[in-house]
Amino acid sequence: MSFITPPFWVLVHLELSLSHHFHVACLLCLLLILTQQVDKSRWLRKNFA
Repeated sequence: MSFITPPFWVLVHLELSLSHHFHVACLLCLLLILTQQVDKSRWLRKNFA
């Protein structure tokens, strides 16, 4: 195993070790962050391209 663990495997580990409800909350937060980053990059491209 490598020392640098990919975030995906961290999420899998969390899913296995924590309750389902908490995992769903984590996924929702992650999705929110990801979509905000995508929107931000789109906005930046649109305004500064």
